[in-house]
Amino acid sequence: MTDPFEVRMRFTSLLIHLNASSSSAIKAAQYALRHVEYADDLFSCILEQLENPANSVNNRANIMFFLPRLCEAARDRRPGGGTPVKGATATTAAASAGAAKGEEYVTMVDSEIARIVDAVAPPAISDTGGGSANVRVVRQVLTQLGEKGHVDHAKVGELLEVMSKRDLQHGDGGSPGDRAVEAEGEAAGDKIAAAVATAPATVVDTSVPVKKASVLDRRQIEQRIEEDRERHKRARESIWMMPQAPGSGLREDAEFDVLWKHLKPADEDDYLMAREEKEMRLLGLEYEVV
Repeated sequence: MTDPFEVRMRFTSLLIHLNASSSSAIKAAQYALRHVEYADDLFSCILEQLENPANSVNNRANIMFFLPRLCEAARDRRPGGGTPVKGATATTAAASAGAAKGEEYVTMVDSEIARIVDAVAPPAISDTGGGSANVRVVRQVLTQLGEKGHVDHAKVGELLEVMSKRDLQHGDGGSPGDRAVEAEGEAAGDKIAAAVATAPATVVDTSVPVKKASVLDRRQIEQRIEEDRERHKRARESIWMMPQAPGSGLREDAEFDVLWKHLKPADEDDYLMAREEKEMRLLGLEYEVV
């Protein structure tokens, strides 16, 4: 039997190393479903990492983006609602029970969504880690969770209103990829670094708040820019994807069906182009004959 402590440590490591790539989120979601018997402990790891003040703004954003992937994986694993059918084998019944257990992740996300939002994008009065940069992230993820039915629509609406007010509290709290934030971060970081480098260790005033140094760290800003660029790239790619009908096999292609449906009848220009291509192929074959 797997050691629960080892499972927690491994899952925590996966959460810490989440990034904008879909492979890291898929790997963490698959691990959570593989050890679904520890669903409560693993979900507590998610909350701990979100509320850990040592974690960066980017890491909290990556965990927030991971939640829809986890809910989708839990729902996709459910076979027909997770209820064992009559006459099913023990293996099938166990698989159905595990799938029903995986549904707990969706339930826990729905019940703790307000706590999650406060951890990722806290109010301005208690923000010590640059949560203003994650307001847009929270809005995007909340919209996804609400559209796919993972979180109650009423909760999503209330939290989106809270995010609108919180955005006003933070002021211009966009993503660190914005030019204004980047310029401010570089100036503040250089100023603090120069002061710390020139001042003696005994003269440094520890009472001065230094959260701007971590909030506007240049390395974190550059990392956030790259991650946002990767997410936008995947979002543009997903626009053209045609969802397959439930239960459809490999012989059914939704994208091909749509293209075939809107295909115009062949006219004289199409036949002329086909004849020209045929002549070009025949000309190429003449040069290949020895």
